Amino acid sequence: MPSIRTVNLVWERKVRGSYAVARFALDDAGTVTLALPRPLEARSYDLTRLAADGAAEVRTTFAVETLLELEASAESDCVIGMTSDDLYLIHSGTKTRFLPERRIIFVDSALSLDGSTVVAGFSDVAGSSFALAVGDITGRVSWLREADAPLSAVAVSPDGALICQAAETGTIWLLDSARREHWLFEQEEPVHALACAARGLFTAYGTSAGTVGVIDTGGTRLWEARLKGDVVSLSLSADGGLCAALVRPAVEDGTTILCLIDDNGQIGWEHVAEKRLVGLALSPNGRYLAASARDGTHTLYEVVFGQAGSSAYAAASLERTLRQSELNHADQDAANVVRLLCAALDARPGEVTACERLLAIQSEQTGTLLAHARERLNCEDCAGALESLALLKTIAPEEPEIYMLLKEVRERWTQREIAAADAALETGDFDAAETRLKGILAFAPHSLEARKRIADLEIRRAREADAEAERLLADAQLEASLASMERAQQIAASAERAEKIRRTQIALEFAEGMRAYDEKKYREAVFQFKKVLARDPSHADAKRQLKFAQRFEQDSNEALNDRFGRLE
Repeated sequence: MPSIRTVNLVWERKVRGSYAVARFALDDAGTVTLALPRPLEARSYDLTRLAADGAAEVRTTFAVETLLELEASAESDCVIGMTSDDLYLIHSGTKTRFLPERRIIFVDSALSLDGSTVVAGFSDVAGSSFALAVGDITGRVSWLREADAPLSAVAVSPDGALICQAAETGTIWLLDSARREHWLFEQEEPVHALACAARGLFTAYGTSAGTVGVIDTGGTRLWEARLKGDVVSLSLSADGGLCAALVRPAVEDGTTILCLIDDNGQIGWEHVAEKRLVGLALSPNGRYLAASARDGTHTLYEVVFGQAGSSAYAAASLERTLRQSELNHADQDAANVVRLLCAALDARPGEVTACERLLAIQSEQTGTLLAHARERLNCEDCAGALESLALLKTIAPEEPEIYMLLKEVRERWTQREIAAADAALETGDFDAAETRLKGILAFAPHSLEARKRIADLEIRRAREADAEAERLLADAQLEASLASMERAQQIAASAERAEKIRRTQIALEFAEGMRAYDEKKYREAVFQFKKVLARDPSHADAKRQLKFAQRFEQDSNEALNDRFGRLE
């Protein structure tokens, strides 16, 4: 990253009641996305985009209770809002909650740039256990991961592919969307802020003691800077070459220090704001910086670079990338190598060396992983073959042979699992057969053979349940017979069985009414006979017995009243 020549003020606006700028709310053109309150409408907000020239565009309107923090992005109209015990997901005119069934306390939350991926760190109500949850903006939870230390901050890469979490112990983890751990970095200071660049190539952390550091995709710290105070917010440029930090001084004086740090860990610009700043965003190209104060003041700055040019990937950064790719490649971490080189090429389209390195790695890994996938398939290890192909898709996604071999693996796996399911069916082990067949559908959802066998299995199970119901009915075990019929109906519904269930339910309720009648519990008997007549108004026996029960109930009530009358 070239040196910072100066930083200019573009505009400043104060909107009381507005929420602070979020980490991905600033684009390369200097347009800031903010949630601004609607006049005269309590708890209603306009998601507004404010351009560098002052033009405003309202994208959508939503209503939400008072929040601790709000996340919006420059490329989406989706919003998430966090309170201590709720995380609201606002999209397409709807508002839902994340993990609504759990009684938890939210620690931090994050939303990806495209507005699709939601990340939340939380604890139980007692604060004794912590976990990380990853899902989407509709509220669907992809996975949960328990933490063995109190979580303090979470972040997500702009594309939602990588998730970062940090703990009060100082430990930081980088995970991918499939819950695989990429690296674990340990230092001793409590982490209060995180930021993750595109592709997860660079992760910045800020601590309560004023340390700011950047970690590369291999889990190695590239640089570390010491600032004076508690680092409360961070933002990174797309290439990781520029880091913005909000620092709250150790001595509480109502000010906040705003810093820009270059890719060597040197402070390139520092500004003492006379207000308590609470939000920060840096544009992907590093040219614009936005900050928000607690009183609703929002400020947009322009970062002016020196004559070294405005290229996002300076020569030093590229050389470090290539050197890191060589080290990773020696360890056979080809997926990280590809991510590093793709980022370099995105930033510098004319970089021939990086492209040659990328093509060489892709060619080598394609041959190796395809050979390994075929070898595992020949050994009937379909899972191993799939693992190799999945890795190859991250390295060389355009390789056509991946999809041809993937089809062969699916067909082989399906045939093997169907044979195993058929063997289980022959021995009467329906549960094992069903597990096999549903496993096929999870892997090959359009397998007609598997679905036909599941349909046949459901018919066989329904017949077994029907036979059991008939046996129990013959033994006058009405309730058990009814349960068997209901089980059969759940498996394979039919109108004939539904009518049989209705008749059995009537018989069971009539029997209960007769039991109560014989025990002289006339009020209960009346209740049961009325239930029977509600199901079958023409039930003659229920009509007759209802009259008897009502008469005896009336007689017993009159006798009781007469007894009390004599006592008076």
